Amino acid sequence: MTVSARDQVLQRARAKAKRIDSALTAIDALDDDEAEFVYAKLENRVLGSKVRVQSKDAAPKMKPTTKTESTIGKSPAVTKTTARPHEKVKEPDDRRHCRFCGKVGHNVQTCEEKKAAEITGEMPKTTKAKTKPGPKPGSLAGKPNYAGLAREVLAANPQGLRAYEIGKKIGQNKVQNAFGTLKLLERLGYAERHGDRYNALWTVPGFTPVPRVETIAAAIVHILKAAAKPMDAWKLRDEVVKIIVQNTGKRPRLDSVTTEISSLMSKGIIDTDGLNEHGPLYVLEEGGVDATTLN
Repeated sequence: MTVSARDQVLQRARAKAKRIDSALTAIDALDDDEAEFVYAKLENRVLGSKVRVQSKDAAPKMKPTTKTESTIGKSPAVTKTTARPHEKVKEPDDRRHCRFCGKVGHNVQTCEEKKAAEITGEMPKTTKAKTKPGPKPGSLAGKPNYAGLAREVLAANPQGLRAYEIGKKIGQNKVQNAFGTLKLLERLGYAERHGDRYNALWTVPGFTPVPRVETIAAAIVHILKAAAKPMDAWKLRDEVVKIIVQNTGKRPRLDSVTTEISSLMSKGIIDTDGLNEHGPLYVLEEGGVDATTLN
């Protein structure tokens, strides 16, 4: 039984479609690098077939004729080149040629032939410059040197600072962390503490801190010590409130000031000396403590 020409054409078409489907399925299974290599091969194959067809249809080109002229007083020989009207004279191109595909003046890193050569292993891949890895997360290499920063802060503030003030300057906002750093410096002999833990002033060893007036008792003693004459309760309370607000930013209650005056009298630190229309006049008792002991 003979197969008609129409059936033969249909069979070839079905076989071609089957081959194309198989090729597309295989291409879909490739990764990006392999797909680029196949694409480059197909592109070169299609371009090569087009060049062959064009070379068959093109007319033979005529060689350009050259003429040599020699004149007295000029260069020995001058060469002239003439070309056909339909031919374009190519000017010399000084740009570099790609050593992979032969194209002129393009980025070699984007060359498809270079990518294909890297995939097939015909050339080694370019090695990238190695960078030194940074410190691991959580390691001590990435943290600041709090002890060194604290020493710089103490040296720049010889009048003395609180632990929380030093912590803010060096980046340790938690007071317990800053206190631990200062205790380490104290053991190493780089810092000195003046006073108890909560009201201590820290300095470089050998320095005397400037007394802080931050409590009501210290403010009362500080004001009476600087007063030239006894002071009544009204004026004493106003001065205490003013100096506490100036040094701490907090306004004390007036009844707290009155209570602290009575407490200092019972301890023998201050005493009364006369009266006026506002009540008793207060003075600092002889032998009373200094303001630094009341912080």
